[in-house]
Amino acid sequence: MSINLIMSGNPVLIVGLGTSGLSVASYLSKRNIPFYVADSRFNPPEIDKFKAEFEPHGLLKGISLGDFDSAFFNLSEVQTLIVSPGVAITHPVIQEAKANGKAVIGDVELFAQEVKKVCPQHHIIGITGSNGKSTVTTLVGELLSVYVKKSAFTEVIVAGNIGLPVLTALDNLIENNQDLASTQVYFVLELSSFQLETTHSLSLSVATILNITPNHLDRYNGSVEAYASVKQHIYALADKWVYNREDNATVPTYRNIDFSQHSSQHSSITFGLDAPQENQFGLISDSDQVFLALGTQKILPVSSVKLMGQHNYANVLTSLALIQSLDIKLTSDILAVLNNFTGLPHRCEWVASINQVQFINDSKGTSLGATIASIEGLGPTLKNGKIILIAGGDGKGADFSQLTHILEKYVQAVVLIGRDAHKIAEIIPKNISSYMAETLDKAVPIAQDFAKAGDIVLLSPVCASWDQYPSYIARGEHFKACVGKLSQGYNKIENN
Repeated sequence: MSINLIMSGNPVLIVGLGTSGLSVASYLSKRNIPFYVADSRFNPPEIDKFKAEFEPHGLLKGISLGDFDSAFFNLSEVQTLIVSPGVAITHPVIQEAKANGKAVIGDVELFAQEVKKVCPQHHIIGITGSNGKSTVTTLVGELLSVYVKKSAFTEVIVAGNIGLPVLTALDNLIENNQDLASTQVYFVLELSSFQLETTHSLSLSVATILNITPNHLDRYNGSVEAYASVKQHIYALADKWVYNREDNATVPTYRNIDFSQHSSQHSSITFGLDAPQENQFGLISDSDQVFLALGTQKILPVSSVKLMGQHNYANVLTSLALIQSLDIKLTSDILAVLNNFTGLPHRCEWVASINQVQFINDSKGTSLGATIASIEGLGPTLKNGKIILIAGGDGKGADFSQLTHILEKYVQAVVLIGRDAHKIAEIIPKNISSYMAETLDKAVPIAQDFAKAGDIVLLSPVCASWDQYPSYIARGEHFKACVGKLSQGYNKIENN
């Protein structure tokens, strides 16, 4: 099987031994393509297992660990670098290799080249944005799964930044299908800005940018403009666009991106939380109820949607717009998915109700935009209550001052944890209570003490978890365990 950007007979260099890097190694080895590996860590996880798997076949030509070695990156026989999303392509050694004529791509670009050859009948839906990507990606997959049940030759695959590497997904498809030429496949891909940086030939049936808020500024030299520009690249890869009419940074003409390859009548659908115009998605009110709507057509009352918060209503509207853009009718069986879809773990996940206080786990709220979206989404749903926010961790260089206004509007108290807790403390308005708890074990009981009936205790840290946890998942699970202890204690009191 030929690979366009990899010269025949030449090894490639895989940069980064994370999940995507390992998937690239597996994909190449199954096709007898030799490769070198470089990782900036001196002892990457499971490196011994990696060597045991690939060295015996003679395809692993060499490994460089620790600081990137210019000579290793510029080996004459290597023509292509496949760089993992976690590695900045602006690294001087990578830029030097590029200047010397090496191609610099990512796993999504390799997928883009391969899928055209092995799976001729396919649609790819590309989803990016600062917040809500995984929720929308998963929901679109669920909606499409209902649709394809009517066909024995159609599959839905959800992959990308959401967790399943695209090359692993493609490999699984190849191994499990005898007749891919007759199989219609829908790939629903969550794409990060890092993945978009190294992707050029992906052909998307439809693409969306959900929203743009400051994130990964440590990677983009503090420039939101640079970050947004990379996100905008997704539209140049797509035939149709779905965008947020309430966020100018998601509009396809942002920053004068060249879309000349598309006609002036390019097909696009917008979504928003306001009342929509014809053929657009939004919310309308009628008889004291709020409805998801397509133009003036009421689709469903939001009360029947299991996802919590206005930001999740936007996620639902986006998902419906993406389905509509594929010329799939929003039938009752497809819409029934919304009655049961409760969202993803650690993303505004309901944990417990203790003494009429709701505990919500939004550990995936690792950026300003994510936390602001959660507070803005949950705040309006509270009739008389307020939010007690648990926040803190590794702030990734963010300017927390943007939180101040939203705290004043919906938050009663902030309980702080983690390395950058003091930075968040500096922007908390004086009329809002705050407490330095350091750890979740201390923070959860303190938050409960602040709360009264009708309030929400929300873990939405505004920060990455790396200062105290290996992942946001581990942090969210610890939060749920802490809430579980509170719940047990409350039940004991009630039962006495």
